[in-house]
Amino acid sequence: MDYNISLYLQFFGVAVLALAVYLFVKDFADIEAWELIINPATLLVFFGFSICIISMMGSLGALRDNIFLLKCFAISVFACYLLTIIFTFSTFVVFFTDSLGAWSAQELMLFALKKYHSNRNLAEIVDAIQNNLQCCGVSSIGQGYRDWGSNRVFNCSLSNPQPEKCGVPFSCCRKSVLTEAAGSSNPLLPAMRSLQCWQNALNRQPIELEHDIYTRGCLAPLRAVLETNAVHIGIVMALVIVPVCVLVCLTNILAKQIDHQHYLLEREALRNERRRKRKQSRQRREVILVENEETNVQPTRKDSQPIKSK
Repeated sequence: MDYNISLYLQFFGVAVLALAVYLFVKDFADIEAWELIINPATLLVFFGFSICIISMMGSLGALRDNIFLLKCFAISVFACYLLTIIFTFSTFVVFFTDSLGAWSAQELMLFALKKYHSNRNLAEIVDAIQNNLQCCGVSSIGQGYRDWGSNRVFNCSLSNPQPEKCGVPFSCCRKSVLTEAAGSSNPLLPAMRSLQCWQNALNRQPIELEHDIYTRGCLAPLRAVLETNAVHIGIVMALVIVPVCVLVCLTNILAKQIDHQHYLLEREALRNERRRKRKQSRQRREVILVENEETNVQPTRKDSQPIKSK
């Protein structure tokens, strides 16, 4: 049973690694230190590689009856669970603590905004957050969209030659605007409306944009989502401990069974060795007795020979 679980985990780890490789190939770029934290491709590589190594230890340990590998597998599974708890707790600390400096949620999200055009994976995550939470930018409640001015493509500097200058991503547009444009009888209106909803947004006031784009930042909605689902996340973390404990217990039971089998085999080998030595000892004693009997018989035969007369 433990071998089957390890095998399924190994297949899952290979699938995660394949997905990570696909993301790297899809959006190949130099990895910076920050991207090791927020880039989904690097996180998936670490996650998939760890699962493959841990599951391989379990498979080889169960297949080769290796107690050391089985114990390493059990410890690694429990350590991964602890790391998951630490990661979840750290996520709440990052989002609800502003004194972390460069590691705060606000700084991480601003970094994602700056890398919006150079890292497609981050761009998809940012677009998904802005679409689902109906927000734009990061920090300010009323003027979060202005955070996009830190992006080299959207900033309003005079040296910026990009056509998207002073704009925001398309995911900042309100859904009502897009629905209205799509339902119009004018075939040119959707394209015009979709351009107008984000174009030159950084030069306009929030009251002018309230019908075109979302103006609030995404940090407050993300905090609200985490705060609302904190209890559910805690319940999930508490429930995950059940299969983890079951897997660790099964692995320890298998390791003890293998250890007991090794003990029985060693004891039987020692018994066989003692039997062999006793048998050899008996054989040596028998040989010695036979030699002694032959030695005692030979003088008797010499004494029993008749004396010849002269």
